[in-house]
Amino acid sequence: MKIFFKLTHHETDPDSIEYGLLPDARFKKSEVGINISPEIIMAQKAIQEFSAKKLIHQNISKYTDHFFQEYQGVQITPDNVDSISLPDFDNGYVAKPDELFGKRGKNNLIFMSNNKTEIIQWIKQKSSQTIKLQVSSVRTIQGKLFTFLVEPKIPHEKEFYLSISSQRDHNVIYFSNKGGVDIEENWNDTIELKIPFTIEPTPLPKLVLDKISAQLSENEKDIVLTFIDALYQLYCELDFTYLEINPFVLTDQGIQMLDCVARLDDTAYYKNSLIWGRAGITFPKPFGGEALPEELVVEQIDSKSGASLKLKVLNRNGSIWMLTSGGGGSVIFADTVGDLGFANQLANYGEYSGNPSTDETEEYADIVIKLMLNSKAKKKVLIIGGGIANFTDIKKTFIGLISAIKQNSQQIKRQGIVIFVRRGGPNYEEGLQLMKTEMQNLDIEAHVFGPETYMTHIIELAVNKL
Repeated sequence: MKIFFKLTHHETDPDSIEYGLLPDARFKKSEVGINISPEIIMAQKAIQEFSAKKLIHQNISKYTDHFFQEYQGVQITPDNVDSISLPDFDNGYVAKPDELFGKRGKNNLIFMSNNKTEIIQWIKQKSSQTIKLQVSSVRTIQGKLFTFLVEPKIPHEKEFYLSISSQRDHNVIYFSNKGGVDIEENWNDTIELKIPFTIEPTPLPKLVLDKISAQLSENEKDIVLTFIDALYQLYCELDFTYLEINPFVLTDQGIQMLDCVARLDDTAYYKNSLIWGRAGITFPKPFGGEALPEELVVEQIDSKSGASLKLKVLNRNGSIWMLTSGGGGSVIFADTVGDLGFANQLANYGEYSGNPSTDETEEYADIVIKLMLNSKAKKKVLIIGGGIANFTDIKKTFIGLISAIKQNSQQIKRQGIVIFVRRGGPNYEEGLQLMKTEMQNLDIEAHVFGPETYMTHIIELAVNKL
């Protein structure tokens, strides 16, 4: 499903969020009657290397007879590390974390041994440590390792690089005959090939194959070109949005993929559920992004609700806390905070939308408010906002919000937290009036606005309180 949405915010019409369906269609939110979440804007989620390779091995035979070997990788987790019996591999073993991050070689996180016991010991050692990764020249992330991949060591000489990615109106293939850990240093030797979208998977154009062929020796051409052509068709069929194999190598047994990074269009689950399920596809959280207990509670509420309830804590000690409704509105509020230079003080991102019940709204709001109260920031603001709802009952959700505020009102007043509200939609006037009245009764400073006020304006007002 290669459909992407473009969000634009109109200064003349602050409640208009345009949804552009390729190439340049324009729809007002009031016309389409939907809430667009950030994941739908560019729907892609990373999958583990183990799952990606299984998916390819299980399905690529549809497009080629040259790639027939079974996948031999073994996934090791805390659940099986003490009981696993590794198979016998003739040339030894390679172990590495399978946690959705790259540069494992450069971070000394690839271990090779001919001894099964040493492999398991290395995995246990790394699992017990907090790992700090240098992901760029200026950025590091850290966390615990839980999932590992053990594969046979493959003797080889030459390494190839291949990646396929989906852009707005075409796919892009990058290929190099100088793959491996130094691909970035050798990037000038990589060729870029653009392929127009097609509705159904189709073989690569001859012009594309000819350009790749020019990078290969005679004895490499047939097997490599056949593999890339088949892999590209599988990429399209199974709704990958990104696939990188670095490197793949040629052996007597055919092509072997030594390292693989992949993302899938998760909105295509409905059409791929059986195939993805057979490969054990899941969408784990990225390394260093382990969910907080509060985030897990919201996930549980969301899983049992017909509404959409999402929460991601960005900074536990942030100053700017959000209770925003609607994916598009949430994006605008968060983006405006960044535009005004306060991104490092944005505490959370999320949404409550899809007409949640009063109880669901109250439970969600209580979680966010308690997180806010535990923040060590000296000054804090709470923003309750959204665009003009299509079907969410504003009064009903505000009753839930007010109830959560009441439960925490003493601490809110003690910490001097200021609340800013901006909302529109069904029963919004009653909801806003109720919010004003209750905040006055609680003696909490609150600034309440309707759809006549720009969504971005209340962010400006809020940051001026910090």
